[in-house]
Amino acid sequence: MAETAPPDTTAGRPYGGQSPDVRRAERRQRLLDAGLELYGTVGYRGTSVAMLCRQAKVAPAKFYEEFLSQEELLRELCTQMVAAESAAVLAAVAEAPVDIYARCRAGIGAYCHALLDDDRRARIQFVEGSGVSAAAEATRRALLGGFGGLILGQFGSFGVDTAPDTAAGARSRVVATGLVGAVHEAIVHRLFEAAPIPIEDFIDILTGIFVAVGTWLVAPPSPFPEVDRREDLDRRATKTERRSSDF
Repeated sequence: MAETAPPDTTAGRPYGGQSPDVRRAERRQRLLDAGLELYGTVGYRGTSVAMLCRQAKVAPAKFYEEFLSQEELLRELCTQMVAAESAAVLAAVAEAPVDIYARCRAGIGAYCHALLDDDRRARIQFVEGSGVSAAAEATRRALLGGFGGLILGQFGSFGVDTAPDTAAGARSRVVATGLVGAVHEAIVHRLFEAAPIPIEDFIDILTGIFVAVGTWLVAPPSPFPEVDRREDLDRRATKTERRSSDF
């Protein structure tokens, strides 16, 4: 009869008063914290697995027990950061008065502080995380695009049409996407400025943009049907002909 090896009873034993699951969760978080530090300072492309492990005080072999690659770590790190930023925005908006300026100021303020009080977060999400791979870019864009949904939700609470099956709702979605892009580009520009303006002034400027656009969405001008556009073009053409005949 063939002998069998005794079962390994050490893998599930507590060590230092902690269960294996707790130790593994802490090790994984240390690697994520190392990613925040190194990707946010040295840069994603300048960081190696060995550097991450030294920063996290984790044996190199253990890295691949937690993540298949640096890209997987980056994607989880971005997911974790965006979740925290979304929670901060929602909490700030919930505490603000029901007023379009107050709600916009609270949400934008919470978002900008979450990203810029520790600008490693902004650098990773908007600079280092961009263009890593098609899969990573899809994840990044989906996460950041979620803020478009937050914007739509707030505008909807003030009477803006955000329905998925109306022309006005389609317009609102395009506008929300544009606002997300505007905020992100403004933040990236700020990251590389030698002497950026005070952050509260920065937030005030962005708030003004949101309030102006939100007010426009609540009571937009006429959409100018195609026939009206043709009539306007005809009027302009007639004026041009009249000017030409004067010479």
